[in-house]
Amino acid sequence: MKNKFDRVVLRTCLIYAAIGGAWILLSGRVLFALAPDPELRVKLEIYKGWMFVAVTALLLFVTLRSQLHRLSQEAAKHRKMEDELRWKTAFLEAQVNSTLDGILVVDQRGNKILQNQRLNEQLKIPREIVENRDDTAQIQFVTSRTKNPEQFVERITYLYSHPNEVSRDEVEFKDGTILDRYSSPVIGKDGTHYGRIWIFRDISERKQADEKLRESEAKFRSYIENAPLAIFVANGDGRFVDFNAAALKMLDYDATSLKKLRTVDIHPDEDRELILQTHATLAAQKQVRGELRIKTGKGDRIWVLLQAVVVEGGLTMGFCQDITERKRMEETLVHERQLLRTLIDLLPETFYVKDLNSHFLVANKALAKHFGLESPSQIIGRSDADFYSAELAAEYRAAELKVLGGEPLIDHEGDGVSPAGRACTYLTTKVPFRDSQGRIQGLVGIGRDITERKRTEDSHLRLVTAVQQAAEAVMITDTTGKILYANPAFEATTGYSQQEVIGRNPSILKSGKHDQEFYQRMWTVLANGEVWSGRLINKKKDGTLFEEEATISPVRDANGRITNFVAVKRDVTREVTLENQFRQSQKMEAFGQLASGVAHDFNNLLTVIQGNASLLLNPQLRPEDHSGCSRQILQAAERAAGLTRQLLMFSRKHALQVVTLDLNEVVGNMTKMLQRILGEDIALRAEYNPKLPVISADAGMIEQVLLNLAVNSRDAMPKGGQLLISTSLENRAADSPQLPAGAPSGQYVCLKVTDTGYGIRPEVLPHIFEPFFTTKEVGKGTGLGLATVYGIVQQHHGWVAVTSEVGQGTTFQVYLPAAKGVPARSEAVAAPKLPRGNETILVAEDEPAVRSLVDNLLRRCGYTVLTAESGVAALDVWKEHRDKIQLLLTDMVMPDGMTGYDLAQRLRSEQPELKVIYTSGYSADIFGKDSTLIRDGHFLQKPYHPHQLARTVRDCLDQPPSGG
Repeated sequence: MKNKFDRVVLRTCLIYAAIGGAWILLSGRVLFALAPDPELRVKLEIYKGWMFVAVTALLLFVTLRSQLHRLSQEAAKHRKMEDELRWKTAFLEAQVNSTLDGILVVDQRGNKILQNQRLNEQLKIPREIVENRDDTAQIQFVTSRTKNPEQFVERITYLYSHPNEVSRDEVEFKDGTILDRYSSPVIGKDGTHYGRIWIFRDISERKQADEKLRESEAKFRSYIENAPLAIFVANGDGRFVDFNAAALKMLDYDATSLKKLRTVDIHPDEDRELILQTHATLAAQKQVRGELRIKTGKGDRIWVLLQAVVVEGGLTMGFCQDITERKRMEETLVHERQLLRTLIDLLPETFYVKDLNSHFLVANKALAKHFGLESPSQIIGRSDADFYSAELAAEYRAAELKVLGGEPLIDHEGDGVSPAGRACTYLTTKVPFRDSQGRIQGLVGIGRDITERKRTEDSHLRLVTAVQQAAEAVMITDTTGKILYANPAFEATTGYSQQEVIGRNPSILKSGKHDQEFYQRMWTVLANGEVWSGRLINKKKDGTLFEEEATISPVRDANGRITNFVAVKRDVTREVTLENQFRQSQKMEAFGQLASGVAHDFNNLLTVIQGNASLLLNPQLRPEDHSGCSRQILQAAERAAGLTRQLLMFSRKHALQVVTLDLNEVVGNMTKMLQRILGEDIALRAEYNPKLPVISADAGMIEQVLLNLAVNSRDAMPKGGQLLISTSLENRAADSPQLPAGAPSGQYVCLKVTDTGYGIRPEVLPHIFEPFFTTKEVGKGTGLGLATVYGIVQQHHGWVAVTSEVGQGTTFQVYLPAAKGVPARSEAVAAPKLPRGNETILVAEDEPAVRSLVDNLLRRCGYTVLTAESGVAALDVWKEHRDKIQLLLTDMVMPDGMTGYDLAQRLRSEQPELKVIYTSGYSADIFGKDSTLIRDGHFLQKPYHPHQLARTVRDCLDQPPSGG
């Protein structure tokens, strides 16, 4: 008020000064202009002064009155405003003190202006601190009670430095009190900052209630999420708005995809009518329960038990339980009941269930048939007394009382009479029938008529006894070759016990003497359902080889399918040995007959060689005739070598060695020898099919067959005759009557031997292939010739056919399976120019002429040759020249007791990479088929051609080292 009054006084004085100054200045100028006379101007100056005083007094009065009046009005207005402010302040203080919120008003510097009682109670501020009005002490006290003092002070400091900001946060105290703190600046209408107001509201109970609500909601949500049932909520449009994890898992959707669907979308289209009916029931009754199918996200169909209710807000809450497995079990149970009923009726055994009084509750068709009834329903409710005699029914009842007492009757075998009066043997089983508490409610019985089985068992027992005691080895396999049974004879033959071979393959007996093609042919015959017969060379458990004659037959079931194979085998090792010995003796017998013819040929050849050699030594022979004599000597020597090879081949003794053969070539080679054996009174003629395929056979055995048949024909023509040997190709279809049982269909090469002898009598013809059967006089034959032919042909999977007419002659036809490939022939080693070299060769040869020839030949080819007349002498040469020698050329048989093979082994023990060539005038067969010379393949049969020697030496030296 004081300041305002000073402003009014100052303003008045200034107005007065302005008006007075303006009056004096203006009036002086006007007076000077109107009154030039000084005296007049003096008078007028006096009047002007009085006038100035009067006018300025009037103006001052008016101004002061106006200013004082306005001040009076403002003072009254101010008093009114003060009264109103005091009223409002009182009202505000009353309102502040009566509010539930704590209120604190501070000025711009943070000094406390107003603080209500509620705040004191909330902050628990002591009265002495409140009355002291020490803001610092109050702040320190409140800060010490907060749970986070630093944050409390930091927020206050921040707001005082930012006076325009509004803030709201929560302050938590150590005693658990939580206050909602609100702070806002106090700004006048003119924008003046007067301070800041703080409002505190105790929200401890609300926070606790909220926390409990959150915990309750979380717990309830946890219950929902962890519930095994699928729970979902749908709105009025049927669209999913909420669901738990079980619902997502059951429906196989993710949350985003499921919220895009409606409830009708998750059901199969074919269930649409049922779904619409379910929705209608839910709309009418506000709840529904039923079993529905759901289509999952993967397209699977599952069954659910649905219970849905309409809740507040028009929402539908549904609970689903997956009952797919239960539905499947129910369907399975129904199916199993039907299946059980079907099986019971299909059982060949009689099946029944009886109550405690032995009345039938369940019966099958077999029991109805046993009783001579049409339907099992005709048995239900009746007892044995209705079908059997009183004595038999009483006997059955007595036995059943024991069963009803808890004593089962298992596989009771008894003889009796059926209701039809037929004597029979029955196998009966009766066991108690109990309820879920274990109480006996009746019995279950199964009966089987085993009359036929008993007869079959007796027959089977006799058969098993016969097989067990059979001298032949019997083996049964499945279709894959797994051994299922082997009899004691099998154990005795192979050395394997039955326990060792069951479940294994017959390949454990393989000896390696048959190639894969042999076994393939066998399995082809068996797979076609045919019987295979032949001979096998197998190996016992101890490694011993044995030969057996086997017949393998397929076993078929009732539908004609092959289920097993049965092999019946006989050890024929001793018989084969005897056959081989006999064949060799026959060869030797024929060899004696051959000797005279061969000696004649050799004498002729020696005459040629001796004569031409003498001419070469005759000085009178012209030089131009030397080449002719040499050529004749060479040709005669080659013919002599051929005769020697035939003799060695004919007399050799070895096991079966199958190769591809040209039968025409075998026959052609044998005819030269056969002519000498047959004699001059028998005309031998051969006819060949030029398009004959090869066969897989042992050349020596085929020659043996041809020899035996030729000798047999010779003996049938004691006064001479004609012998025709021919070859042909024939096809045999599976249904051909000429095809023996067990022989596969296909192409066969036929060797036919026809004579003009006296023939074979019809009563004798069936026995000609039997061992030791002969019609010749004692000492004229052994009866093994044709048996040997038969055995050899069987070994080669062929057969022999015979036609004969007494007085007209006999024809033998040998059929052998055609094979693929080319004949195994030895390649002719000939070259116009001898291969050369510069290596050092040690030659061990006891024959001086041969040693000299080889030495001369090899030196001409550029080699350095060291010679020795025996194995012992060769060792001496070796000691002196061991580092130079690269090849040993040695004869196999030498006079000092050391063979060529022994010599090679001694030298190779010192130098493993030494190359070796063996030579001999004997056949390689006499040295054994497993010898090194056969494995290495470097063997020269004497006599050999110079080109053959040179080529073999060069090939051996050029061969990579084998390490011995």
